[in-house]
Amino acid sequence: ITFVERYSSYSNQNDNGHIEDAVSMSTKKMAQWIETQGLQKSYDYSGVTTEVITADIDDISDTSAVVLLSTQQILETYETQEVIQKDGRVDLTRVGNDWKVSAFYWD
Repeated sequence: ITFVERYSSYSNQNDNGHIEDAVSMSTKKMAQWIETQGLQKSYDYSGVTTEVITADIDDISDTSAVVLLSTQQILETYETQEVIQKDGRVDLTRVGNDWKVSAFYWD
């Protein structure tokens, strides 16, 4: 849940802080992909705030898990605001004693 809210909440004026936050919660392979997803800074503000509404464990084993999520996103620009609902999936992999995000998909 924390990964989705941090990675999917961003603006084009926050110096890609969401990328930094998400990398620490991810497997090495996922972190490499996340680091390619940075936003270009702009003086014309746009941003997204994401809140996870529901999270359901779809599958779990000793080494992996799949979590299905429903979110609400607020999409903002300097002049507009729109609220949308979005569903997604997070794949988790156990790395040592920690669960790390190995994949993230929007439906």
